Amino acid sequence: MQHYFIDSSLPDDHNIELPADVAKHFVRVLRSDVGEQVELVLNDHRVYLAELSQIKEQRAICHIIRDLNHNVELPVKISLICGLPKQSKPEIIVQKATELGVSEIVFTEMQRSVVNWNDKAPKKLVGSKKSLRVLLNNRIGI
Repeated sequence: MQHYFIDSSLPDDHNIELPADVAKHFVRVLRSDVGEQVELVLNDHRVYLAELSQIKEQRAICHIIRDLNHNVELPVKISLICGLPKQSKPEIIVQKATELGVSEIVFTEMQRSVVNWNDKAPKKLVGSKKSLRVLLNNRIGI
């Protein structure tokens, strides 16, 4: 069963519209149809069982059936403080740390850092966050 992280709270009517990137992946790539079930993790860090109820153009609406009654977050918040890595290693660090449940990642310049980040590097990392989120959604099986 597919498992997606949605940046939204539980609506009163229990119908939630999937974000465009999630809807595209779930409907177009996986060829899901109305009635297909999916697990959604919302802002309250709880897992909900939902069913695809409507597909309209680029939109997909799911109806939340029930709370699966387990929390996916660790009982403690973990912060990872990391020296400035080279090349594409920040993405790998973020990916692996997220898979392990780290809640905050801080890249900082250390005394013996070899790399000096300019103003563009943090923007590249933030820009890759969206594609990284899709990758992690597809990889993480809870």
